[in-house]
Amino acid sequence: MGWISVYAIIEKYPKMKADMVYSLAESRLRMFSDEFEVPEYEAPCECYWLSPNKKEYQKDCEYCLGKGIRKTNVNPLSRYSFYELGDDALYMDMEESMQDFRTLMSNGKPTDILTTGQLLSLRTVPNGIITPEKHYFDCDIYRDSEDWTKQFRELCKKYSNHYVVPASCHC
Repeated sequence: MGWISVYAIIEKYPKMKADMVYSLAESRLRMFSDEFEVPEYEAPCECYWLSPNKKEYQKDCEYCLGKGIRKTNVNPLSRYSFYELGDDALYMDMEESMQDFRTLMSNGKPTDILTTGQLLSLRTVPNGIITPEKHYFDCDIYRDSEDWTKQFRELCKKYSNHYVVPASCHC
């Protein structure tokens, strides 16, 4: 698997400190991570998709015992295994553009809190974005990169005057 970049858009409040911005970003990033714990629930077993004739569940499946329903606590909203704050591609873009961005430290790694306006001035387009309403948008649902870039820029404009916290997510 590999790494993707996902940015969390965070609403701005007066006198908001960096710790609060990071806390909100991490709570939203965690929502779409395998690390987010959910109560056990029943779900269709994956052995149906693995079955050669795709008309029945595998009778020898160790998860559902051929019944087609398995118990799991895997996050149904999961888009990635885990995440780290920061995005190296964004850092390189920021260095090249010579923008004046505030670099902070989080777990020993520089992490930048940008505004949507600053992000629009860069070339970097992430693979995914999480809105303040906790909706996840990513490039996988668009036919080509131009459509995704357009959607990404529209989201940044919609949430103008918001913070953006970049993250690298492992799939």
